[in-house]
Amino acid sequence: MAEIMEVTKQCYKKLDIPFDSDLVERVMYNRNMLEDQTTKKFANCMLAGLGLWESEGVIDRDAVVNFMAMKYDAKEVRDIVGKCFRPTGETQEDKAYNYFKCVFKNKTFEL
Repeated sequence: MAEIMEVTKQCYKKLDIPFDSDLVERVMYNRNMLEDQTTKKFANCMLAGLGLWESEGVIDRDAVVNFMAMKYDAKEVRDIVGKCFRPTGETQEDKAYNYFKCVFKNKTFEL
């Protein structure tokens, strides 16, 4: 959680998002996540900051499993990431947004 908060601060600063914004909760927990450029840029910044992109537009499955296995069942996480690791979209930001949407659509556990 500390790593998420540190990356959140960096992304907020980089993208000029107010520090009292609830954007991190909306993106990380799918709470009224908007489909706008700010949200998409933030999603991409979070994935990059947490080291979860393997290459342009492809999620590093092992990195996601290792990151989430501290709190969630590794097999369940691997199953979800297996469905979502190649998100679609025209831009990296679109792909980041679509990755989060895919995870929330396919998750089998509560965040």
